[in-house]
Amino acid sequence: MSGDLFDVVGRFPGLRVLVVGEAILDAYLRGTSTRLCREAPAPIVDIATREDACGGAASTAANVRALGADVSLLTILGHDTDAQRLIGCLGRSGVRLDDVIEAPGRATLVKQRVVAGPQLMLRFDQGCTDPLSAELEGALIAALRHRYREVDVVIVSDYGYGILTPGVIAALAE
Repeated sequence: MSGDLFDVVGRFPGLRVLVVGEAILDAYLRGTSTRLCREAPAPIVDIATREDACGGAASTAANVRALGADVSLLTILGHDTDAQRLIGCLGRSGVRLDDVIEAPGRATLVKQRVVAGPQLMLRFDQGCTDPLSAELEGALIAALRHRYREVDVVIVSDYGYGILTPGVIAALAE
């Protein structure tokens, strides 16, 4: 690592950071596969464990927090079990959750991977990517404008799943 990079990383403690974007729950279903199913030539994976991790903007927030910054995440999650799993991951990472907006009726973004031994077999993606309602977009913009005054850095993490609307981008540009 160069001296400049050490200097940059050394400045993270004490920074107040707001991460804005799509938070995703990354789930890993791990097991073994020793046979094929009868219905099709597809492996059967006997799941032994499930690991949940922060993905998308949630991963960005957790990583910046691990570098020592005081981090808040501004995102929209559903009101579902997957949101609670992701909130648990974020909480264990030390990310502030005051700016997470809960949206009943929207499913939290999830990427589930099925892994047999060392081999990734399949990934399932689910969650709501519909355009935000005017109400949700307004709540996101209001939270952004409020928090912007209180932070040193804003990190935008856009996965193209609809959180960063033209209105939110315009508010960021202001």
